[in-house]
Amino acid sequence: MKNAMHKISCFIKQLVFRTLLLMIVLASVGYYFYFYKASDTGVITGKIRDIRLGEVSGVAVSEVNADTLWVHNDSGHKPMLYAISGRGNIRERFILKDVTLIDIEDIAMFKDQDGNSMIMLTDLGLNSRLRNESPTRIVIFKEPDLLKDLDTLASLKDGQIYEISDYKTYEIAYPDYPISEINEVGIFANLIEHMESDNPNIEAVAVDSLAKEVLFFTKTYKGKTDVLSYPLDELTQDTANMVMYKGTIDIKSLTTGYHVDYRHLIFSPVNFPYAVTGADVSKDQKTLLIRTYGNVWKWDRGYSDKPFSDFVLVSKPQYIMSAFEPLGESVGVDSDNLGYYTISEGFFSKIYYNRLDK
Repeated sequence: MKNAMHKISCFIKQLVFRTLLLMIVLASVGYYFYFYKASDTGVITGKIRDIRLGEVSGVAVSEVNADTLWVHNDSGHKPMLYAISGRGNIRERFILKDVTLIDIEDIAMFKDQDGNSMIMLTDLGLNSRLRNESPTRIVIFKEPDLLKDLDTLASLKDGQIYEISDYKTYEIAYPDYPISEINEVGIFANLIEHMESDNPNIEAVAVDSLAKEVLFFTKTYKGKTDVLSYPLDELTQDTANMVMYKGTIDIKSLTTGYHVDYRHLIFSPVNFPYAVTGADVSKDQKTLLIRTYGNVWKWDRGYSDKPFSDFVLVSKPQYIMSAFEPLGESVGVDSDNLGYYTISEGFFSKIYYNRLDK
């Protein structure tokens, strides 16, 4: 009897072990195909190999340093800025001194009136529960020159991290404006309502230097994005800067008839593929890219002087077949205006480069 019970016990243990092993294998295969299966679009220039960059939510191409991308993590991290190469190797790390940023969701670059290359970090996301205790704001500072400026900056950890102390912060406030309705019904409507917040969640910011405007695009799960803007030259540190609501873009309706990766279509009932997560304006100021989890959209204004905040509301964008990235939240136009980079959140994410059709 004891021998029989022992055999049954051993069988059960082996069954449980093999079942768990099979689940791990299946989960690993599923994880690979969802997160890391090579995309059929775009060129892989490199891979993020440093585990400190596991939540990249913004990328901008340097105007001062060759082969340099500026990237950052989002909520739950220090106000750290990383200079990486196109292959994904960290060149330098910078930290903003004496400032606490809650949820940095995007990075933008522009030239100031003296022609200096400036970086804008946007602490406007709502991913953290601490947001209720901290104002939404943007931080602006001069882009570091990796060949000239390092000797003049204070450093931490024996030169491994450089401090940026010369910056300006601007508080951002939002007006009351029409909130889009949830078109879904039943359980999906309840899910979307739970995912939405009372305040705008801004994960995409760009600077229209031609119109001297800062562009803000909300992230929602309603298949739409709200367009807001503020005059760049009127930013003040004295009071909160109340942005202006310009209108709403129906991203989901634009996608009709175009390809959305099947891995994203799984979450289309809650409009996940249509949530706006990044934006950038080309260096020649002719092109605006807005990315979602599922696609990238391109607005070309050519030689028009119409501000992008108005242009996107009256013109139809061009659909761009971008690389599949499960949690893609960053897009940055290259310095030659001929292509753009994208990076997804997640450990060991690939860096994709796509050409822009002219």
